[in-house]
Amino acid sequence: MFKMLLYVIFSLAFCSLLYFASALIYFNSPRSMSKMTPFECGFDPKDSGRIPFSIRFFLLAVIFLIFDIEVVLLIPLVMMTQMKINCVIIGYAFGMLLVLGLFHEWKMGALSWIY
Repeated sequence: MFKMLLYVIFSLAFCSLLYFASALIYFNSPRSMSKMTPFECGFDPKDSGRIPFSIRFFLLAVIFLIFDIEVVLLIPLVMMTQMKINCVIIGYAFGMLLVLGLFHEWKMGALSWIY
């Protein structure tokens, strides 16, 4: 028990030492305007990096990520179906919830690219 406490204290001290050393090196390094500007394939940037983007595309990407994660959650459920019949019922209910969510997004117009 005492050894484990000693290891925890030593690791926290070591991490703190690394953090303060990196902060000391970072804040003492000289900064110049040429190092602060963005680098794009050897050319100076002509425009600002803050260009507007389509909020529809962003919402579609978020919806895709949500459905992608839900499909990944179904993979372990397939492997558990060999063990119990309740997993099949849960899997069908989860799938129906996905389909209902997809239809709702389609009905609300979130899946269309044009306004």
